[in-house]
Amino acid sequence: MPAPELTTPIPIDIRLLGPVRLLIGGRRLDLNGSRTLTILAALAVERGTALSPEQLGKRVWDDEPPRSFRSSLQNMISRIRDGARAAGVSDTGLLRTESGCYRLAIRSGDCDLHRFTETRTKAVIARDRRDYEGASEYFRQALAEWSGNPLDGLPATRFVDGFRVRMQEERRQTVIDRIDMEIACGRARQAIGELRVMTEESPTGIAVWSRYITAVYLGDCADAAVRACRLILDRLHGEGREVPQELRTLQERILRHESLPGVPVARSTAPEEERPTVQEAMSAIVLACGDGRTVAVTEAGVSIGRGAGNDLRLDDPKISRRHARVDSDGELARITDLGSTNGVYVNDRRIGSPTSLEPGDTIRLGSTVVKVRLSEAAR
Repeated sequence: MPAPELTTPIPIDIRLLGPVRLLIGGRRLDLNGSRTLTILAALAVERGTALSPEQLGKRVWDDEPPRSFRSSLQNMISRIRDGARAAGVSDTGLLRTESGCYRLAIRSGDCDLHRFTETRTKAVIARDRRDYEGASEYFRQALAEWSGNPLDGLPATRFVDGFRVRMQEERRQTVIDRIDMEIACGRARQAIGELRVMTEESPTGIAVWSRYITAVYLGDCADAAVRACRLILDRLHGEGREVPQELRTLQERILRHESLPGVPVARSTAPEEERPTVQEAMSAIVLACGDGRTVAVTEAGVSIGRGAGNDLRLDDPKISRRHARVDSDGELARITDLGSTNGVYVNDRRIGSPTSLEPGDTIRLGSTVVKVRLSEAAR
């Protein structure tokens, strides 16, 4: 069973997607030191998972913590606990010591990182259901969690730099996904200005330019779309880069004034009862391990990892403590990589964003293989 989480009437908010902050009851705690904030960030990223002093030391000082790092670490932990106690929250309720390890007992809603991740997953599920209006709103909500550069103000370490690179890429992809939904909802013209700025920041970025050209064309500016095509093609040629087929096809369609490939079409308006449910289209599914264990995927979701508290705990040294999560909205199930070290593979392809699952799929995490199957009741 997962370890109990913090339950307090005083709201907790930990900010990682911008300057690192701990707010209790809406007031920011002064934790006095960038390394103390690094400890807070490391524990918040691994929400619910206990980290040893050695693991925390490596996140603060990389692989060479000083000999006295344990006493320094204890001083940092004490600052967080003292601040929580002064704000009216039990120090041992927020930051717990378990067998010599430390764990933040917070809910996913108590940290902007986890709110962003969960809301983005909802957006991807809505997109795959072709509910583009709903997906657009979820993507907007996810992006609203950001307040600046991730872990802003913290000194560079492998932990900090790796987190920044990963989250900046996730934010960039979320922006692109939201723009795709705006185009799908018939609001291409409104997206042109934002995309123009993105093309200036990424002069030869294929993903950004193809969407900019698409938005301009769908916004009834065919001549401007043609000029944009020529500009990006000239830049790619000038750098000696091969022009991807998607850009060539886009240019050809625009020159012939044809409909564009890859532009999503809104969901069917068929009555609710006519749309497939998880029982009809995917059926109720379970995750089956090689040791015979099975875990049903429900709307509550299934957390997977090596650490205690996961719904599916896998004893594999190549698996991260919080490795992945499978969610379902009753119609679709998707797996999300929670920033694992060795990645998540679905049917031998590493995933970079939430990925849909179907019965018969194979999930590989570290050296462990998990099968996706129909439940007995659904067969």
